[in-house]
Amino acid sequence: MADSNDDAYCRDRVARFDPDRAAVIAFQPAESRPGLYALHAFNLEISHLRETAGEPALGVMRLQWWRDALDEAASGRERRHAVLQPLAAAIRRHDLPAAYFRRLLDAREADLDASPPADLAAYARETGGTLAALAGQVVSGRPGNEDIGAAWALVGWLRAAAFFRWPLPEGAEPRAIVREAAALLPPAADPYGRALAALTRAYIRKLDRLDYDLSDSRAAEPLRLRGWRIAFGRG
Repeated sequence: MADSNDDAYCRDRVARFDPDRAAVIAFQPAESRPGLYALHAFNLEISHLRETAGEPALGVMRLQWWRDALDEAASGRERRHAVLQPLAAAIRRHDLPAAYFRRLLDAREADLDASPPADLAAYARETGGTLAALAGQVVSGRPGNEDIGAAWALVGWLRAAAFFRWPLPEGAEPRAIVREAAALLPPAADPYGRALAALTRAYIRKLDRLDYDLSDSRAAEPLRLRGWRIAFGRG
């Protein structure tokens, strides 16, 4: 069972290391926020392994730890972890599908490879799309926003490539990736999707102003006035 310290830990982690989606969460109904913070704190645990694990084998071990921990939590046994307890509580409260977590964990193994994903669109859907689908269920009671989450992941991958100076997949071009992301932004059915789509469009407009130049350090910089951009859908 999660306690208030665990909930605070998840909230603080997301605010510190994923401020964009922390801003998105701030616009969600109060009763859904603890589950969203737990879900996004879990995403931080598995999405930063390339930087934190030190070597791929350790990253693979950490992903397996999470697979085992979630399986045990589903059967009523929980390992002690500041993110696992709030996450397990969210899974039970919102009936989050185990298959979505398996998709996320499997997809994150690609992060441990120094080469860019061969199919960036598929990678974006399995990572950002799956996470957004789970968030949609927390907010609205049904999975949703997978396209919007994939669009967010595509734009986020470009920003990460600019920050870390990662190579793009062979034959990929930033302008084409952004066009693909923009095409995945249909009207959202719930407030999480609407907020995430607003920030995605704002980053798209920023990349457009920079002429899609990933060598420009501003391409990796976070947006200012996130709440204003979410509230008014402005870039």
